[in-house]
Amino acid sequence: MKIIHTADWHLGQTLYGFDRTAEYQHFLSWLAETVRQQRPDALLIAGDIYDSHHPAPSAQRIFWDFLDQATLENPGMRVIITSGNHDLAEELDAPAAVYRRIGVQVRSQLSYDAKENPDLEQLLIPIECLSAPEEMAVIVAIPYLPAGTDDGEEAATEWQQRIISDAIHLAAKRFEGMPIVAMAHFFADGAIVNDGQGHEVQRTGDNALDAAALATMTNYMALGHLHKAQQMPRSDGKVWYAGSALAMNFGEEAYPHGVNLVNLSADGAIDVSQLEYKPLRQLLTFAEESAGDIEGVLKQIASLPKADKGTPDDDWPYVQLVLSPSDTDASTAEKIKSLTTSRQMRLCRVTSNAPQQQTGDAPDNKPATDLQYLQPALIARDAYQQAHGKEMPDEVARLLAEVKRACIASH
Repeated sequence: MKIIHTADWHLGQTLYGFDRTAEYQHFLSWLAETVRQQRPDALLIAGDIYDSHHPAPSAQRIFWDFLDQATLENPGMRVIITSGNHDLAEELDAPAAVYRRIGVQVRSQLSYDAKENPDLEQLLIPIECLSAPEEMAVIVAIPYLPAGTDDGEEAATEWQQRIISDAIHLAAKRFEGMPIVAMAHFFADGAIVNDGQGHEVQRTGDNALDAAALATMTNYMALGHLHKAQQMPRSDGKVWYAGSALAMNFGEEAYPHGVNLVNLSADGAIDVSQLEYKPLRQLLTFAEESAGDIEGVLKQIASLPKADKGTPDDDWPYVQLVLSPSDTDASTAEKIKSLTTSRQMRLCRVTSNAPQQQTGDAPDNKPATDLQYLQPALIARDAYQQAHGKEMPDEVARLLAEVKRACIASH
C-alpha cells in the first residue's frame, strides 16, 4: 500500500505583505503531478490547510481546484484531511456534501456522544490497497485538539495524549491485525523547532506529546504542525513531520520541502522516502556577517539579475538584509533602495545584527538599525509592531496587500 503524507500548506499566507498565491499554485500543481505519477492509495493532509480561520477566496479556490483535479485524475484514491490549529472547523466542514461526492474525508473536530464521551469511532477510517483490495490498513484521523478543551482537571497535554492513545487502541481492537496509520497535529517531545530567526532548539517538556510512546502502537504516524521535515527520535522510524509546503519566514529559508512517500506492507513494515519539492521562489538572506562588510552585501544584491521593464516576476526571490549598526546611515539606506529596486528581488526587511532590545522603546526612540523605511509595506508592519507590541498578523498583511493592489488598479 502506498501513502503520501503532507501537511502545513498554510494557503493564503502572505510574506511581509507579498501575496503568495502563485507560489501555492505552483506547489499544488507539483503535488497533483506527484500524485498522478505515484498513484498512492491514500493522500493524508495533516492540518493547517489554510493560514487563517477565514481564508481568502483565492486560497479556497486553489484548494478546491486541487481536490477536484486530484480526485478526478486518481479514482479510488482516498483523501483524508485533519485540521490544524490554523484551521477553523466550521470552515473545513462547510462543503461536507461536496466532500462526500468526490471521496474526501475530513475530521475537523472531536465529536461527543450523548453521554459527553469522545466519539472515537468516527476517527477510524479503513482503507484498501487499490491494486490488492485484500490488503487493508486503518487510518486514525485525529483532528486538532485545542489545549483549552481538556477534560475536567486533567492537564491539556495528558488529555491530548489520552485521546490519541485511546483512538489508536480502539483501532487495534476494531480492526485487529491491520496496520495502523495515525495522523495528527501537535508538538512532539524531542522535535526540532526554530524561533523564526533561524535558531533551532529541541522541543521538550510542557505542551509536547510523547510521540515515541504512541509509535509503539502504530506502524506510521503522519504529523503536522512543525515546518521542518523530520523523523522523530526514539520512534523506530515511524513518526514523521512532513514539513511545510513553503518557508513561512526567513528562519525557515534553508528547510527542505516536499512530501513523504510511505510504502506500507501487509505485515506492517514501512519504507519512508521524501519526495523533494523546489518552491517557485527562494528566501535569501544577505548579511554583513557572512559577506564581510556593507560592500559585500551590495555585491550580493548586484549579483541578482536586473529587473528590466516587463520582466516576469513570478520567481523573484524574497530577500532580507542584515547589517551592522554602523551601516544604518541615510546614505547607505539610499544606496540599498536604489540597488534593490533595480534587481529581480522582493525586499522584505532590512534589519540589524545588533542584539534586540527587550524593553519597549517609544517610536521616536527606535534605533535606526531597523531601516524599515524602504517600502510602504514595511512601514505598516513597523507601525503595527509599535502600536501592538507584536508582529502584524498575516491576515492583516494580506488585507493591506489587497488594498494596495486595488489602489494601483484604480490608477
